[in-house]
Amino acid sequence: LGYPSIKHDEIGTEQMKYYSQFSLNKNGATDEEAHDWANVLCMSPGLVGRRKTQKTRSEGGGSIFPGKIFEITLTNGYDWSYSDMQLGPETGYAENFETFEQLWDAYKKQYAYCISLLIRAKDVSRYMEGHFLQLPFVSSIDDGCMELGAEACSLSEQPNGWHNPITTIVGGNSLVAIKKLIYDDKKYTMKQLMEALKANWEGFEQMQKDFKNAPKWGNDDDYADGIIKRYYEEIIGGEMRKVTNYSGGPVLPVGQAVALYMEVGSRTGPTPDGRYGGEAADDGGISPYFGTDKKGPTAVLKSVSKVQENQKANLLNQRLSVPMMRSKHGFDIWHAYMNTWHDLNIDHVQFNVVSTAEMKAAQKEPEKHQDLIVRVAGFSARFVDIPTYGQNTIIARTEQQFGAEDLEYMNVELSN
Repeated sequence: LGYPSIKHDEIGTEQMKYYSQFSLNKNGATDEEAHDWANVLCMSPGLVGRRKTQKTRSEGGGSIFPGKIFEITLTNGYDWSYSDMQLGPETGYAENFETFEQLWDAYKKQYAYCISLLIRAKDVSRYMEGHFLQLPFVSSIDDGCMELGAEACSLSEQPNGWHNPITTIVGGNSLVAIKKLIYDDKKYTMKQLMEALKANWEGFEQMQKDFKNAPKWGNDDDYADGIIKRYYEEIIGGEMRKVTNYSGGPVLPVGQAVALYMEVGSRTGPTPDGRYGGEAADDGGISPYFGTDKKGPTAVLKSVSKVQENQKANLLNQRLSVPMMRSKHGFDIWHAYMNTWHDLNIDHVQFNVVSTAEMKAAQKEPEKHQDLIVRVAGFSARFVDIPTYGQNTIIARTEQQFGAEDLEYMNVELSN
């Protein structure tokens, strides 16, 4: 199985109703239309039919990279690892941040600068599309365009202001590790950390191990989850909500990594979560980083549920055990898992049910595995068509097993 992607219907409906209030011509989604939503591209809910639909990617779409932004936050807005350029405002050097709050404020300023710049660029693109990339055929089959005499790219009746944060969890886990090891436990100094990062952890292997072993997202860990919940509310979603886009509504995050988590990871230097420079970033808007979710599948759901209220949408990748799913109790366990997911009011989840052994066999003999389909991010693909770098990220995802604590939490009783 590589295809299943499941969205929470009630959340999608609520989101349509929320955005309808910002309609520039007061003709946003009706209650009936809001209940009949469908995905726009990978993850964002949108209207269907002959009116109020999204007609151009600049309505939504576009990406921001919190992991990269965190990297340059540590170096006064300067990108030392890839572009050798000043990318953000000068907010100070990591070695001079005496408190965690100083680091937090610097990161927030860098992120706010980037999201404002990105949305302005999208708005200019939208304006230019309406003047120079007009869509006469699309306009002719849209009832709103015909009624109002408006061009498709220019007309926006139902805002869909989603924007895509990619590498969010790399940034979040980095914040957690720094707070724990530098500001709370005082095991290391920021100067030591920066020396290790500039060396790509070479010669600092024990230090890297400690930062890798710091609390991580996706384990129902109150320490990590508390910081990352605040991170979503104040920075990822909080700063986005302050920006109004072309269509009149606030910008909201819809974390869907597509395949950019590979590309952006290759352009992001080493990070305080223990990641090497150039390694792939986290593969979903709210997915745990590869292999760091070690407390079982329901622990992941509980972590995700803590931040969900601030999010418009967020992609969650999970890989389930093949033997478990093929067992006589497999469907009952999965059904209980989905009921738990729904009751926790989580927007999205998607699955791969494929073993590590099968994927590694496909790497060695791709001609024998042409029909192996996997869910990458917001899309499915043939495993053998994915570059090895990307294949390895899918293999690295935790293959979730349902233990006694998971079954108890989901109220599952298995008969012999």
